Amino acid sequence: MKKLYKDELINLENITMIDNKTSEVIEIKNSAIIRRTLTGKSTVSSNKYIYLDQDRLDAIHAKGIKLNELGFLILMCKDLMFNYNISMYDQKNPHSAKSLGLQLKITEQSASRILRKLIELGVVSKGKIKEMKHLGVVYTLNPYFLRVGKNFSSSIDVLFDDVIVKQ
Repeated sequence: MKKLYKDELINLENITMIDNKTSEVIEIKNSAIIRRTLTGKSTVSSNKYIYLDQDRLDAIHAKGIKLNELGFLILMCKDLMFNYNISMYDQKNPHSAKSLGLQLKITEQSASRILRKLIELGVVSKGKIKEMKHLGVVYTLNPYFLRVGKNFSSSIDVLFDDVIVKQ
């Protein structure tokens, strides 16, 4: 973690500096003095951020998502493909029920059951993405709920509705 500071530029128009040893007056017209104080806050930097929308988390919690399903969903975020929100096993291969099951040490059938529930909740979609047909069938995460970045391919727009029902 890195401490955050507030920097304040001090106006030097009416300030004169005097050397304590020689009593020499030092010109500071073309200089700047900055007062730095701690803000009481810290920051964390990371190369990979995943955004989780809290309002949508509340909405799927109200719809009955279970803790194991939520944990499964978090695992699916490990290597999301930028611009598409596709859950990837590695740089070239999308996750499958089998690969997700292996990572969680559960059977492929258990992984498939959880994936069906996540699809039913509207937070995961299973299918082919127009621009990514070479990947075959993929699991895409709902960018309203979980995402990496802010901009997405327009082919993602048609896959999901917002999990928050608007009245």
